[in-house]
Parts: sequence; C-alpha cells; structure tokens
Amino acid sequence: MPRLNCPPVYGGSTSRETMIPRDAVRWKPWSTARAAGVGALTLVPALDDFNEDLRRLGTEVLRNGLRAQLAPEDRIRMGPS
Repeated sequence: MPRLNCPPVYGGSTSRETMIPRDAVRWKPWSTARAAGVGALTLVPALDDFNEDLRRLGTEVLRNGLRAQLAPEDRIRMGPS
C-alpha cells in the first residue's frame, strides 16, 4: 500500500500557525462590515466554543450569554428571553 504524505494532525494544537487562519476568518467579515458602516461585534463563548457552550451549559445559558453581548436594540431581534 502506498504511503500518503499528509502532515501530522495534533489534537488541541494552538500554535501560531493555526491561529493566523482563524484570525483571518474572523477579521475579514468584521473589517468588511466596518468599511460598509455597519457595527460588528466579536461574540465570545463562555467556554472554548459555542458548541461546547450549547452541549455543556444548555440552550438558555447560551442564548443569555449571547444576548448579554449584543447592543440593546439588537437584543429585541433574538426574541423573548
């Protein structure tokens, strides 16, 4: 069987090389929105990511955590708390 030349995968790696693409993905829409005159926020999960927030903390805690980070006029769009 031929050997595949694949880079090794390391679980939980947070090296600088892996952070740069994540930052670019996050900042591109943000900078585009700002250039168009739209305010943009970076929402922050309570734990490592929003999926973990949902699994470990539940829907209501995730929703309330996100709601707390929004501007008051945008909270209305999320529906009743």
